[in-house]
Amino acid sequence: MKHLVCASVLFLASLLFVNPSHAIPTLFTDTYGIGAPDVIGNINQFDLRSVELVTLDYGTPGQAEFNIRMNYNNGDLTLSPFTVAGVTLRPGDLLFRGTSSYWGVALNSNGHGAVTAGSLYQATGFLTAQTVLGNPPGVTYRPSEAVWFNPTGAVEHGTGSISTSLVAGPEVNVNVKFLTSAAFLSDISGGYQLLMASATCGNDILRAAVNVPEPSSWLLLLFALPAAVCFHRMALERPR
Repeated sequence: MKHLVCASVLFLASLLFVNPSHAIPTLFTDTYGIGAPDVIGNINQFDLRSVELVTLDYGTPGQAEFNIRMNYNNGDLTLSPFTVAGVTLRPGDLLFRGTSSYWGVALNSNGHGAVTAGSLYQATGFLTAQTVLGNPPGVTYRPSEAVWFNPTGAVEHGTGSISTSLVAGPEVNVNVKFLTSAAFLSDISGGYQLLMASATCGNDILRAAVNVPEPSSWLLLLFALPAAVCFHRMALERPR
């Protein structure tokens, strides 16, 4: 009877507490800190505060949602191009580097050719700030940082949308929602690198390594903990 009770506890726990089909909401803050010395130039134009993973469904087709907070061009909700020292700058892309592929979501399609803002694309690689800007003279920026996915030959995998709202002062929240694909989910199933730059100059960046627990790992943890508690109690109740 005790064993039957333990099995029931495990089954109920699996229904109530664990859903391995969704990623855990996670907030990735700027690893370089907020303010100098990480931001090159005007903090009210370039500071990237955080990238928040709101939801990521591992089922196909699934939906992903991210919130990006940054001081893009003093709180420009349109995320339009702006000029600094004669150089035209645009928002960076939300980038993912999986096991074997490059993925990206453009926040604004300006300068991206036929790319649609908000949609998920599989790309042949990432473009650095130097490649996008053409190595302008007399401008201080981070030339080797990845800021966009390569739009040439990029394949759309899921439609999406971009919406913006002013948080406080010059800080903008960019809400990114897009549909995923089986190829994307397979490529990130073993973990992925998340990359983001506040603008194509890479004047403030965020990099994070994301581990994706396999469903079997969730189930192992699920069954191990309640079972340990249950059988420990049974051992204590045995006559000595």
